Amino acid sequence: MVDTCPHISTENISFSVQGKRVFKDQCMKCYDNPRSPNGLDVCLKCFSGYCKSEMFNHTNLHFSQFSHPIVMNIKEQTVIEEKKENEPVKITKLAIGKPGGADFTGEQWEQIIQVSCKKCNKVIDYEKNEQLKSLVTSVLNAASESEKSGIKAWEEEILPCEHTVTLQQFPGVKIVDSSLKKCSQCDLSSNLWLCLTCGNLSCGRKEAGGNAHAIEHYKQTKHPLVVKTGTITPNGEASLYCYDCDNDVKDPELPNHLIHFGIDINTQKKTDKTVTEMNLDFNLNFTLSKTIEDGKVLTPLYGPGYTGLENLGNSCYMNSVLQILLSLEPFKKWYLDGALEHLNTCYKNPIECYMCQMSKIMYGLHSGMYSVKKERELPATEEGKKGEIEEYQDGIKPSSFKLYFGRDHPDFSSNKQQDALEYMSYLLDIMKTEDRRRKIDRLK
Repeated sequence: MVDTCPHISTENISFSVQGKRVFKDQCMKCYDNPRSPNGLDVCLKCFSGYCKSEMFNHTNLHFSQFSHPIVMNIKEQTVIEEKKENEPVKITKLAIGKPGGADFTGEQWEQIIQVSCKKCNKVIDYEKNEQLKSLVTSVLNAASESEKSGIKAWEEEILPCEHTVTLQQFPGVKIVDSSLKKCSQCDLSSNLWLCLTCGNLSCGRKEAGGNAHAIEHYKQTKHPLVVKTGTITPNGEASLYCYDCDNDVKDPELPNHLIHFGIDINTQKKTDKTVTEMNLDFNLNFTLSKTIEDGKVLTPLYGPGYTGLENLGNSCYMNSVLQILLSLEPFKKWYLDGALEHLNTCYKNPIECYMCQMSKIMYGLHSGMYSVKKERELPATEEGKKGEIEEYQDGIKPSSFKLYFGRDHPDFSSNKQQDALEYMSYLLDIMKTEDRRRKIDRLK
């Protein structure tokens, strides 16, 4: 490791990320990422990410083409994190695999950063150079293009609302424990919601197994805030809902609002799932379940042609079209044959090149590189027992494909679910336009 390098200059480094596009999640020409064995190199001149895998080493290709010598390697690896006994994981976002969200693999990750010079072939101690150190921090903190494109369909921050701040409670109402055991309007004893204005206890919505007496109470009284009693914990966490805002909310003053009714939060035990946990369960099961309706368990497949596409949120319409369309022999002939040659010779910015994107996804789907069988242990569901061993493949995350092909379309560039047939028609139109530009007549 060297303290400095003669190539650390404005000629070779952009010392500010302001106004720049940062690609640090995935290689521009393949699907390697910071969690790949050798991590991901981010060019500190153009902020494009390239792999340093033994097979491709696209970072060396980028250097040979553009002579950008200084790169920042981001490598993420798993760490074992000790948790306090019986300490639950706090979920503050309706998200999977993100800080504040739920990580159903049980894995924790840390980043290892290294800066090096391709010309000197040496590692640089970037912490001894204030400009370089500041730039590394800026790159790590910058939102990548995939993040900026809004791939957050499963993420919903739970925050206080104006009604939690301005809540007015009826005076002189005290609730005894026996009154918290069933709905005031029926005999249901689960999925119960306490009105934080008057102390009325009612059951939840019909789709969640209730008789909708809580929402009926709101319609009659216009009391906006309710808390799901079975989710209250001594640390002040609970599932709260505001009918006026029509959203899940957080109440920083929940212990005080409950003690107003004589309910000591320190004596409460969590007996029910929060709304966030129920939504997460639904999304996880819907997305990852291997069991179909008739009870049959699907068998995972691995190898060339069996590569999965990661759901970017509400991108299943796009993934379905790509899996069907790009498995057809004519498309494989047009875009898979010669894919590597194009990726290794094209000098265009890959995120702005039609053939780069088609070559990248075709090789990613059909090479088998990202559909290798792997195993991991899931978190234990019962105390004293080991977690279940799960088979999986890395699959590929088609974020650059979505970014390129959706850039001129307000719907297909959004996070919202779209119609698969409309997307296929849209994609074929782009292919026809590109063929006409290249004076090829393949899609008639």
